[in-house]
Amino acid sequence: MNDSTSVSDLRPPRCRIVGVLDDGAASLGAAALQALADADLVIGGKRTLALLEARIQPEAERRTIGGLAAVAEDIRQAQAAGKRCVVLATGDPLCHGIAGYLGMQLCLDAIEVLPNLSTIQLACARVGLVWQDLRSRASMRRTPANGRAPAPRRRTGCTRWRSRCAATRGSRC
Repeated sequence: MNDSTSVSDLRPPRCRIVGVLDDGAASLGAAALQALADADLVIGGKRTLALLEARIQPEAERRTIGGLAAVAEDIRQAQAAGKRCVVLATGDPLCHGIAGYLGMQLCLDAIEVLPNLSTIQLACARVGLVWQDLRSRASMRRTPANGRAPAPRRRTGCTRWRSRCAATRGSRC
């Protein structure tokens, strides 16, 4: 390494994990739009890829998310080849999203999260609830297809917020 080459020049490009809302590009900030325009590889669900098709450069490779383990491997390969990679996620990728998994699989230095509003934020704003005391759970069942071990099924009682559910405690909602 000569004097003009820094350590950061030797690192592969960070994978940008971009949070997308239902209105597609209109919900994205300048940094997310630029990452998408510069990407060599864009990974996302069919719907999010279709929402942002006009913003992805024609020569960029597009891959549909099949399973989480495959996404992590695709990113590793792209980074090893020096390619710029973007993963499209819905809402806030760190709120029960793909970014936590990819951070554990790849390391935090390999990714940069460009979040958007979470579904929880939007739902609470629409009904006028404060959400700092809200208890949330992931609604997606963990399966081998999405790269996670199956979660045990368990019956739960009331899943509404405690303040709204006081009258039904002890019964099923």
